[in-house]
Amino acid sequence: MRPLIRSRGLPLLILAGVMLLTPGVASAQHTGQLTEFIERTAELLDWAADQVGVSESQQARRVLEEAYRLHERSLDLADAGRPMAALSASRRARETSQHAVRLARRSRSQEARLQQRLERLQEYRDQVRERAREAGDERALRFVREAESHGHRALDHYQQGNYDLALHLVESAEDLLARAARLLFEGGGPERLQREIERVRAAIDRIADRLRDRDDTAARGLLDAAEEALVQAEDHAGRGQPLRAMQSLRLARQLAGQAASTEQGGLDAETVRSQIERWDDRYDQVAESVADSGSDPARETLERARRHRDRAAEHLDADALEAALRQIKAAFDLLNEAQDLTR
Repeated sequence: MRPLIRSRGLPLLILAGVMLLTPGVASAQHTGQLTEFIERTAELLDWAADQVGVSESQQARRVLEEAYRLHERSLDLADAGRPMAALSASRRARETSQHAVRLARRSRSQEARLQQRLERLQEYRDQVRERAREAGDERALRFVREAESHGHRALDHYQQGNYDLALHLVESAEDLLARAARLLFEGGGPERLQREIERVRAAIDRIADRLRDRDDTAARGLLDAAEEALVQAEDHAGRGQPLRAMQSLRLARQLAGQAASTEQGGLDAETVRSQIERWDDRYDQVAESVADSGSDPARETLERARRHRDRAAEHLDADALEAALRQIKAAFDLLNEAQDLTR
């Protein structure tokens, strides 16, 4: 293949200007002007290659390869003494390279959005799975496992740059999680969801009381946003949309925690207290399942979970929040393990 004429760093102003060149160049049969036009096309291709190079879009790469073929064709036509055809091929090379850049930019934007969707999907999956375990709802858990399978496949396609297919799988996984959430909602979920709403509302109120006499604009802004998210959670719950309610409630809890962290300068006690209360809500149900199963390993695991929960409460009373959070997380892990041992 003929070596292509290249130059790094073509300014955008030049890129815009050279596209305005008219067929007068060719009609004047001015070899110098034609050569300059083709050389600048090579610069444009080089710039486009830099743009496409940072993208994972295979389509953009294929389009750019076509642009290079058109550029090579323009060189051959110029050597053959066909300036009009050479100019036309060079122009098409420019247009094709710009199309490749547009595809690359769209791909990067799609990649960023898809990455966010994948991260949120994992968070939603964890939320629904935990509540399905709490409820002991096998149908909901089947939907969660199927959603997890879709999520893994979506991640594989995302890593390969197949963004459209990855997005389709993410949407399918989200639909499955929504179905699982509706099953939980219909099977007694409204009461659990309402308890969580009330718990977050109480946390927001406690933080608001502490902020009342302080001039902390940042914390107040975060708390206002938390209250708005809580209102959205209540609205979604009222409309029978449990997954959306859980998503809004999670946001409200995060924002309230950030407001408390801003106020306290670290991990907030409300987050830890909320986790301990959630553990307590679930404990009785798991303890009943363990007793019915007669499983000694399940009983021993449940006792270990209870000890971690009590240590978490002790650390919370001593204001050792990070230690308390580690203990309650361990308590949740063991509670899940105890429930799994009953099946």
